[in-house]
Amino acid sequence: MWRLIKAAFLLTVLIAWSFAQASAHISVSPPPAWSEASAQKASSDTVAFFTGPSGSSFIMTRLKPLDSQSRPAVLSFLTDVLSSLQKKTGIPMTPATRLKESHFNNGIAALSLKVKAGDKPRLILSLITDGNKNYLSLINSAIPDLTLQSLLSSIRTSRSETPRPSQTISTDGQLLFRIPDDFHLATLSDADKNSGVVFSVSGLDSNLIIKKVSPQETFNPQEASKLLKEKFESLSSIDRWLISPEKTLSTPAGPELIYLSAGVKGEGALNAKALGYMPWCYWAYMFTAEGPRSEELITSVFKNLSPGPSVIERLLEQTPKLKASKNSSPYKIELGLTMVLTLFAAYLTIRSRKQKRRG
Repeated sequence: MWRLIKAAFLLTVLIAWSFAQASAHISVSPPPAWSEASAQKASSDTVAFFTGPSGSSFIMTRLKPLDSQSRPAVLSFLTDVLSSLQKKTGIPMTPATRLKESHFNNGIAALSLKVKAGDKPRLILSLITDGNKNYLSLINSAIPDLTLQSLLSSIRTSRSETPRPSQTISTDGQLLFRIPDDFHLATLSDADKNSGVVFSVSGLDSNLIIKKVSPQETFNPQEASKLLKEKFESLSSIDRWLISPEKTLSTPAGPELIYLSAGVKGEGALNAKALGYMPWCYWAYMFTAEGPRSEELITSVFKNLSPGPSVIERLLEQTPKLKASKNSSPYKIELGLTMVLTLFAAYLTIRSRKQKRRG
């Protein structure tokens, strides 16, 4: 089987070579007990080709620009590569997980697909991005997740010295955020932790608190929007006339979140407040943001969300989806247009009848 996997690696090089781009300054160091297989490099666009213990291997090649911001485009590309590998080797290969996003302190980001080769999830196929440069990598290892972390963390580029947002993990180990340097992480007190708070951050003249909700307190995903609005309206400090339509946001980790915002009585947008909810595995998180840029803080924090070290992927993949209510803005616009068109049609009908009577 190793020979077939080796052929798959060489094929990956050829696939990548057909998408080759101009050279960029980038290098990867082999981990301890790994060595370079430079003699087997198929082209100058092969950045690294390493072999390791127990038949482990890693290859990384340059690609032409690809829309790495479009997860469907990346998934389609990796699926095409996987299909080519399967045809070449004759080994059944199927995705074992959804597309997973990872970020590293060296500025590298990766969208990865764990793959079963035969009946074992030994492979990880990744699209790696460094600024506007794209790379394809394939890992074959008995512990592919740890190998991916070790290898991609060792990548060095001309941009590696640029300061990057730091990574921070929620106290329950479930959420991993990349926080900009000008944001301030709050130190949680024992009282905060006892009340379920797992993360708190300030930035953009606003602050955000995330609290874990037990399964018994978790909203029904189909009713989350309604219950969240009722909870928001029950806050005495909120100006109910300034409550926004519900908004949803997809996170790179997979789960979606929903939130509402409004101005505080007597202060309006000068002191806004937002309240939100995000299902996660079989429990959930409630979050509260306060300040003039509350919504911007929410999107800035959650758009860089990744699964933390304590996440069990199988449970995360089973996170229920939210359902927007009929009070959402798209529904209101649709309803408004329908009413306008109905009234206009009624007006034309009445006008037409009056003209016939006059005639």
